[in-house]
Amino acid sequence: MKQRLLRGLPDAHSRWIAALIILVLSIALGTLPSHAQEPGRVQELTGHAEPGDNVFYHIPLLREGETLYVYVEGTSGNLDPFVALSDTRLESESLSEAFWGEIERVIEEGGDPLVALPEIYEEFFVFWDDNSGPGYDAAFEFAVPADGDYFLLVSRTPSKDNFGGFRLLIGVDAPEVLTGTAKPGDDLIAFFDQEASQLGISVQAITGTISADNPTTTLTLRPLTEGDTVYAYAEATSGDLAPMLVLRDFGDTPLLTANLSGEQTSASLFYTLDDDVENYELEVAAGGETKGDFRLLLGINESDVLE
Repeated sequence: MKQRLLRGLPDAHSRWIAALIILVLSIALGTLPSHAQEPGRVQELTGHAEPGDNVFYHIPLLREGETLYVYVEGTSGNLDPFVALSDTRLESESLSEAFWGEIERVIEEGGDPLVALPEIYEEFFVFWDDNSGPGYDAAFEFAVPADGDYFLLVSRTPSKDNFGGFRLLIGVDAPEVLTGTAKPGDDLIAFFDQEASQLGISVQAITGTISADNPTTTLTLRPLTEGDTVYAYAEATSGDLAPMLVLRDFGDTPLLTANLSGEQTSASLFYTLDDDVENYELEVAAGGETKGDFRLLLGINESDVLE
């Protein structure tokens, strides 16, 4: 029995011929397993960028030799998106302070900040883009030079006033992302970094004048989410103005008022949302026949404005 089994096995020459035939057929058919290439990974994310917002995403475990593809388009408002990549974790507040500090330095030195923007960007990011996609869309490809974590920033271009929603396509070894038409799968490539973005908290100071020709000043609030609280404080800075505040929903229905009697030289209110909303408005008006200048502090999730 042992002798018959040994006779049934191919000899070394036969095995070599068989291996050669398999190799030739694999090359001809392009089916060598060792050269199989995995398809690219694509993920789609959405967000919103208001003035002052920096939206950060963490991209963990990129590998040397991979190519990262990014495409951002505005989907609402007049957003002109800006996108940038860093190999170190940044935070919104510190980045904004450093960036605008550089802008102020250029102005003080008599330079043109618009001309200086590319040089300033390169101080903070390993790669960035503003308008390389169709229209004002942002897009770039980045060859990963070393294994590691990277951090993606989506914001508005600082060269003009703009805001709105955006769609972010991000892919690894997926060049079709640059067309904006890549089909996302179930891959998780990037993760929203809430702590670094510091979204949801904002304060804005606004000044204005209430007169017979301009009896009210109306502000449209940014989109708000369930649980957000709107804080507003208005005070007269000249004349005999007694400022009134009215918060209205998207259907122009009053939700909350302050100083309707017109007896005080200041007014304040706060209101917590129980749903995601858009197009809420805050109105500043005059009580009685008063008029004058005012200062308004408007905060989202920041109660200090009432003080």
